[in-house]
Formats: sequence, structure tokens, C-alpha cells
Amino acid sequence: IRKYRVDPKLEKSLVGTYCVCHNISYNEVCLFLRNMKSIKDIDGLRNYFVISDKCKLCTPDIQKIVEFYNKQP
Repeated sequence: IRKYRVDPKLEKSLVGTYCVCHNISYNEVCLFLRNMKSIKDIDGLRNYFVISDKCKLCTPDIQKIVEFYNKQP
């Protein structure tokens, strides 16, 4: 089974690789957003993941990931 990885163009703009507070990898978030085109913002993503709500250090990265996948056809 091939594991999904963050798109190389997107990966270059990210600071971290996972949500420190909840240990959710950016790979998991990317795979989910790639398959769920209806998610348009972090609040929509929070319906499925507990992410970016304690220290908020991952918020800029999560925002970049959401925006990247919203631009994909």
C-alpha cells in the first residue's frame, strides 16, 4: 500500500509536519482534503479532525494546506 505524501510544492511552504497538540500528520490532512472537496476552511476541517485549537502553532500550515487543496481542480 502506497502512503500518501504532501505535494512537494506545498511541502516547501510548510513549517511543520504534524499538529503538535493532537499528533495529526499533515499527510493525513492532505489525503482527507484531497478526497473531501467540500471543506473550504479550517472550521470545516475541525468537523472531522481535532486540529489547530490549543497552541495554534499549526494554524498557518493548516490554512496553507486548505487553500492549496481548494485551488486544485
